[in-house]
Amino acid sequence: MRPARWKSRWWRFAWLLLALAYAAGYEDSRSLPVWPEGGRIPPELERQYVFLTPDKTALIFRVPADPEAGMEGPLKPVRVQFYTRFDLKVRVVQQTRDQSERFHIGYEVCSGTRSEDPIDIFGLIVPSGPEKVLMSYRDGASSFCWPGSVGSNDVGRQWALDRSLRGRMGSWGRRSDRPACGPILPGACAGTFEVVSPYAPGFASAFVRAGKYPAIDWSWPWEVMIQFDRADTYFLYYKYVLTIGPAFRPATPPEERAENFRKGVSRLIGQGQLRRDSPFVTELLRQLETVRSKGGGVHIETAPETEWERTILEAVKLSLPPE
Repeated sequence: MRPARWKSRWWRFAWLLLALAYAAGYEDSRSLPVWPEGGRIPPELERQYVFLTPDKTALIFRVPADPEAGMEGPLKPVRVQFYTRFDLKVRVVQQTRDQSERFHIGYEVCSGTRSEDPIDIFGLIVPSGPEKVLMSYRDGASSFCWPGSVGSNDVGRQWALDRSLRGRMGSWGRRSDRPACGPILPGACAGTFEVVSPYAPGFASAFVRAGKYPAIDWSWPWEVMIQFDRADTYFLYYKYVLTIGPAFRPATPPEERAENFRKGVSRLIGQGQLRRDSPFVTELLRQLETVRSKGGGVHIETAPETEWERTILEAVKLSLPPE
């Protein structure tokens, strides 16, 4: 029999907060198994009630077919779609430093034609600390459509760079109360999203999500919900990609900055977005290794050939200038 407390609205709300906390990066936990082909549950997974779909965009819950019989009766599969089906590209269109030693970084966010969900939120994981971060949006008459703000708590993780690194979640959210303020639809782009801060540019995680919430029934039995609560489901709420963003506090030593760039470049090589044998990448990695061991700055003489190489070069010039 299902505990009576699960019928209360308070408990359902508590579960929602817990699930979102995990999604935002409070905890790491185990991965979910993939739903077996044909729905045939093997004996070793007989007590597994939450599964990931093969495309990693939805969950399948095994819940009581008869609420009166509960978990002791027959179970039925229920698919819950998560709205992160994005073919996403985040372009860095601006990197400058003003006379007040603040760094301006601008972005254009594009949703590819293979996307299935609208983008209602775009954000960045920014460094921890009390420093003020300003977020604005410029796009002609619709500039009021995407107000931005940064949270005060370290509830985000650098999922696209290094999941062990925490930071604050800064985001722009579409004003759904204004009919003229539409989401970023498949095949469309929006920008410029601009962030201004004392943090010099380096590799950081960007994220998007839709404004819709998955249709989870928070009254499902404890055995089901505890598995969902403990699962590593952050990627079901947000789509993360690597970008250049606010990364370094003013006192960050060159060695740490160089490690950030080395780690980001390595990630892009692994994703096929940079070539390891590119002359620019080869020279950059060599100089970053020198900075990591001896300090100093970087002076790249090899001309960049791709958009990513040009973006990285601009960031390195601002964050690791030659001494």
